[in-house]
Amino acid sequence: MEKRRVYEEYASYLMTDILKGTLENTWGAAYNVRLDGITSAAKTGTTNDQKDGWLCGYSPYYTTVVWVGYDTPKYVYNLYGATYPGQIWDNYMQQVHAAL
Repeated sequence: MEKRRVYEEYASYLMTDILKGTLENTWGAAYNVRLDGITSAAKTGTTNDQKDGWLCGYSPYYTTVVWVGYDTPKYVYNLYGATYPGQIWDNYMQQVHAAL
């Protein structure tokens, strides 16, 4: 497979530096969701009226996206990117990183 650079390395560093605040800083939307000892970064999202929530996150080893919602949109109690999607993401990422 031929590799092709799509953007500069510094752009990746800057984006990760911004997005890791979501998990690492107390003001971050998903501060309660983070990998111990492994740099990770994420972006959370929630639609209007709490009908969909997601967390897209990555470490140097894995990238995982979790979406919670219904095919036909309907309200889900307490649905935010850091709640159900964040808990699922955290559980999964803790498991796949356990052997590292």
